[in-house]
Parts: sequence; C-alpha cells; structure tokens
Amino acid sequence: MNTVFKSVWSLVVWGASLGLLAGAGLALARLDHHAPDLVVLFAKPMLTCAVAWFVLTVLMRRPGPALVTLAACAGLVASLAPYAPSRSGGGEADLRLYVANTWARNEDTDRLAASIAAAEPDVVVLVELGDAAAAALDGVLADYPHRVVTRRVDRPSGAARSVVASRWPISSIQEDVMDGLPVVAAEVETPAGPVRVFGLHLTRPWPFQPTTGQIWQIDRLTERLGAHPTRTVVAGDFNAPPPGRALRHALGTTGLELASDAHGTWPALAPGPLRLAIDHVLASPDIRPLHSEQGAPTGSDHRPVIVDLDLP
Repeated sequence: MNTVFKSVWSLVVWGASLGLLAGAGLALARLDHHAPDLVVLFAKPMLTCAVAWFVLTVLMRRPGPALVTLAACAGLVASLAPYAPSRSGGGEADLRLYVANTWARNEDTDRLAASIAAAEPDVVVLVELGDAAAAALDGVLADYPHRVVTRRVDRPSGAARSVVASRWPISSIQEDVMDGLPVVAAEVETPAGPVRVFGLHLTRPWPFQPTTGQIWQIDRLTERLGAHPTRTVVAGDFNAPPPGRALRHALGTTGLELASDAHGTWPALAPGPLRLAIDHVLASPDIRPLHSEQGAPTGSDHRPVIVDLDLP
C-alpha cells in the first residue's frame, strides 16, 4: 500500500508541475483560438500558484518537478513582461483617471462614492452601473458635474449603463453605441488640452461566447478611433488579461498602449495575487503613464484601477 501511495503521489507531483509548464507554454504561444485562450486567462494567478508549488517541491526534495515548475515560472513571467508599461522619470500628472466595473447589482452606493472620493481623480469611467448607483449618481459623482451617460440596457444579470464623468467640461463624441455591448465616449477639456475618453465593457469570453466576440467588438472600436489615434484613452472592463488574445488584439490594432499595470481586479474578494487582471487603461503613444494603482473596494466584484497620465 505504501508503494502504491508513493507512486500515486509522484504522479500528482509531476502532473501538477507539467500542467503549470503547459499553461506557461500556452501563454507564450499566443494561439488565436478561444480554447487555449481560456487557460491564458489565468496566467497571473497561475504564476502565483507556480511560485508556491516550486517552493513546495523544493521542500519535498523533488528536484525534477522543482526544475519543471521553475521553468513554468520563467515562462509565465516572460508572457506577462511585455505588458508592463514603460515609465521614464516622475513628473506631475495632468490627468488622474479612475475606472471601475461597479457591478449592476451593487447597491452599496456609499462605498462606491467613498472609493471615488479617496482616489481624487479628475475623470471617472464607470461601466456596468446598476439601477441603485444610477439613482444615486448625483451623490456618487458630486464633484463631477460634467457627465455622459449611456441609456439603460436590460440584461439577465441586471440593467446597466456606462458613464464618463469629469471635473472639467466635456462633450459627447458617441452615445449609445451598441457593438454587442454599450460604449460611452467623451472629449474632456482638460487644462492641458482636449482628451478623448472611451469607456467600454467587452463581453465575457466564456460561457457566453468565444473570444471572437471580443475581437469583433475591438474591431468596431478600432474603426471609431481612426488611424493613429492621438490624445486618446480607452478604459474599462476588457474581460481579458495580458497575455490573452483580446487584449493582444486591442493593442495590436488600435495603436494604443497599456497605461495600467496588470493589477488583479476580479474577483474582488480573492487575495490580490489570485485575482485576474481584466480591467485596463489604454492610451495613445503621445500620453505618458506615470503611475498605476488599485482603488479602494466599491462593493462590486471588481476592484477599480487608478492611473496618472502626463499629457503632451
């Protein structure tokens, strides 16, 4: 019996190590197919698990699985590294942006208002804004009188809207654009000049539809952005992590660059290293990201993202 247990345990140890290595291989391969992309969705928490498993295999004195797991760690780090925004020096931000998926069924409007107030942003982008938050919008966004709000969209998971709100005057570029999901767009008149701000919420890759749905939505966004967009920010819930197919496609076709770090934002109740990085801020190359951090919880199943930007 002892021999059988050792054999089974050895298979488990090797299986876990090889499974992590296979996941790292898929993340590096960047295959344009939705099935492996679902594995890549978990690249960031997979890295956390790989590091923990490497420590355990070392403590168990299993050099073979430990080396395989170490290779998996290296592969996952390499797959995520290209998505770290490049930042040169400091400087004072011209624009502080707060973006959050507020969750359609979130009724904790006081917590949402407190999170926004604590961040002290200049511009706020909210997606999946439910009925409770919409009814209390004047209180939640008391310091942001300039707003563009999309119409209410009824969904099985709850009615929702998208909002761009600002301390400074704004004008609407596009309202109620339905590319599978609503998109809100506004031009913000900052002290450093006008900036286009788009708020979007891509569909989930599973189980609702494969990542081809996300690709279609991104292609529609690319058409609206135009060739070589300037002074443009796109923020929201992409339902896609680095190095997932949808985010790669967005960066490759829109001409935008990742301005936020790969913060784990969902699910909000999970420990930070195990959350998926699916909420992002993208900016045109003429906008320089200075700093990125997570905001205080809002009562949503997502954590907000805050980005400081230097405008040309």
